[in-house]
Amino acid sequence: MAGHELALGLGQVERQAVDLADHGDQVDDERREQRDGQQQLIDWLHENEVDTVVGTLGWDEAGRPNGAHLIQQYIDGEIKIVLPEDAAEAELVHPKPEW
Repeated sequence: MAGHELALGLGQVERQAVDLADHGDQVDDERREQRDGQQQLIDWLHENEVDTVVGTLGWDEAGRPNGAHLIQQYIDGEIKIVLPEDAAEAELVHPKPEW
């Protein structure tokens, strides 16, 4: 998986969590507000799945990913899943060929 795809996927997770989490009442203490907001995002992510460029992502109550994390590579100009083996669309290319 290219680094930019992972970054984009993580950005999509954050954006959906921020957009959809219930932020509740505002409080005067900025630190408490920040902590409460972070907890709301955490709670939302634990209870929801997020569609991203790297697939649908979800987490359990401890923050562990649901299911296997899929590793992708560009193979012949296309993004293909290479790991885990039971989900692979192509063989893992290692070492990476020269550009």
